[in-house]
Order: sequence, then structure tokens, then C-alpha cells
Amino acid sequence: MAVANAQNDDTRRALAHRAQGSSLLFRGEFEPSWENFRLAIDLWDVDKARAEILVYGEDPSVICRNYGSWALWCLGYPDKSSVLIRKALADAERLSDPFIHAFILSTASVLHLLRNQFPQAITCADACWAICVEHGFPQWAAQSKIVRARARGALGRAGDGIAEMEQGFADWQALGGKLVTARFSVWLAEACLEAGQVAAGLDWIEAAAEHVRAYDERDHEAEMHRVHGELLLARATTGEAEEYLRRSIEIARRQKAKSFELRTAIVLTQHWQGEGRRRAARDLLAPIFGWFSEGFETPDLQKAKALLDELVQS
Repeated sequence: MAVANAQNDDTRRALAHRAQGSSLLFRGEFEPSWENFRLAIDLWDVDKARAEILVYGEDPSVICRNYGSWALWCLGYPDKSSVLIRKALADAERLSDPFIHAFILSTASVLHLLRNQFPQAITCADACWAICVEHGFPQWAAQSKIVRARARGALGRAGDGIAEMEQGFADWQALGGKLVTARFSVWLAEACLEAGQVAAGLDWIEAAAEHVRAYDERDHEAEMHRVHGELLLARATTGEAEEYLRRSIEIARRQKAKSFELRTAIVLTQHWQGEGRRRAARDLLAPIFGWFSEGFETPDLQKAKALLDELVQS
């Protein structure tokens, strides 16, 4: 960034903001991450930067819309994130670059998975996979395999999906990939939870925690604690489970990750509702749900609304 500013070059400023935004995103610093992506999008002029696209192999404005959709979803803006990923996909198609197109489709599949929109995640992962097979892109092929298996598992084939996810993760690691190891491990832990494999799920949570400690990759740290708490609830280790769920909410609040905060609050609310602690459950969930101003058709917000309606009626 300092070099770009010294040169007074907006093209290189955009590239620097893209790099900085990506680093902040995976550290779980979603707000400054989005600010960097926004600046890169504003600064980038594709007509002035065609040579840079050839050099770097990407159009950073497309990548920033792509990654920015994750940041905006985490920050609690599901509709804005949808607008951004649709624009990124349209731009990727316009560029007619198969690698960029595969990259954006892969990211879109992850966004749908984050939003618990599993059929859409499968559709994007399948489209990405087809491009990867045709052109030989093993990185996005591996991620597509993981996303597709996770989505299928969430739709009712949890046991079948774990082996495919593990194979996709092994493919990713064989390429030397370290990034998103925590996220993949959390997804595997959640798949194990759904399949009733609690011990295996806890092993994957420990793998995620070890990676977070080693690499400071914290974009899924709140989710890691949520899934840990749910695994402990499955073991009826209630006190410890609540500690992890509360920790998840604390992390989400520190990161301003309202979508992750809501998801964990739903879990804790359901647990307290089952224990007869309805007032505490309502007091936890209502203000978090009330913060949102969009995305009310998304699964988590619909679930939260239905849960609050139950608590009010009871």
C-alpha cells in the first residue's frame, strides 16, 4: 500500500487493497476487510488496467466483490452480499476467463453454504467442478468437492458426505494448501455431529483450534466454538457446552459478525427453551434478531423468527 501511494497509482492501490482485504477477511476482521474491498472496487478501472490483468491473472474488482460477499454476509447483510456475488458472477462470465470463472463459482458455493442454502451451494459447486475438470484447476476442484459433500450431508446424507469431504480436504492439502483449514475442519466436525459421530467431531474441532493458534486464521473461530458447544450438548455435557456457546457469541460480537452471532444464539435459545428458561432465551435472541434490517427470507433469520414466535406464545 505504501509503494502504491508513493507512486500515486490507483491501479496498484486497488491491488494492494485487494491483498489487504483478503488478509483481514481470513483473520476474521470483517469490517476493515470490507472497507478495503470497497476501496479496491472504487479504484479499479478495467480499461486502464488490462496489462495488470494479464500479469496477475485476475481482475481484482471481481475478486473483491467475490470475497466481499463473504464479509458482508458475516457482518449481517445477507441481501447486500447476494447483490455482490451476482455482480461478481456476471463479471466473471463477461471476462471469459475460465480460471476466474471457476474461482468465483467456488466462492459463490461457499457463500451459499455459509447461508445454509444447500441446493444453491451444490449447483455452484457442480458448475465449478465442470470447469475445473475441463481446464485442470485442482485447487477449486478440491474445494468444490468439499462444498458439495457438505451440502449433500446437510440435506440428509451426513454419513455419506464425510468420506467425500475428507477426500476433498486431502486433495487440497496435497496441493500445499493451508488457507481455510480451520473452516474445512469445522465443516467436517459439523458433519460428524449430524451423523452422530461426536468423538470424531471433537477431533476435527481440535484440528481447527490448532490451526487457528498456528496461523491466526479466525474467520470461522465463532463457528468453531458453536459446533464445539453443540457436540458437547450431544454428550449432555451441558455446563461446558454453554461455555463454548457463550464464547462463540463473544467472538462474533468482537468481530461484528452478526450472522454468526445469530446462529449461535439460535442454538443457545433452543437449549434454554428445552430447559424451560424461556425468558432468558427470548432476552438473548430478540435483540440480535431485531438488529437485522434485511435477509429475512434466509434460513437462519426465518428460524430465529419462528423460534421467537414460539417463545412469545408460550
